Amino acid sequence: MAQLKYLPAGVRLHLKLFLYQLRGGVPGRYYFKFHSIPEGLKAEKLAKSAKIPFASIPIPDQIYPQCGISLVVDNPDRLKELLRRAGIEFEIYKTIPTGFEKIR
Repeated sequence: MAQLKYLPAGVRLHLKLFLYQLRGGVPGRYYFKFHSIPEGLKAEKLAKSAKIPFASIPIPDQIYPQCGISLVVDNPDRLKELLRRAGIEFEIYKTIPTGFEKIR
């Protein structure tokens, strides 16, 4: 039952991904992966309030094959510092020609 609570967020993220793909792809090279959906949603709110440019999408299957949220940015430094101060755990992946490479 708890997973149903996040269904609207999942639908929103998949719709955003579809729209990004129509426009030529997801903007950004660095993907932030969170240990839970609530942490990802909290990170999204923090980034928005700090006016950090980002795209929020479902976590790519190459990074994590289950449900999750990913914030995608061009420069990870500001978001990384913001999340550290907030105590949110995360991993960072960089896009490479063959997929993704974990950098943190």
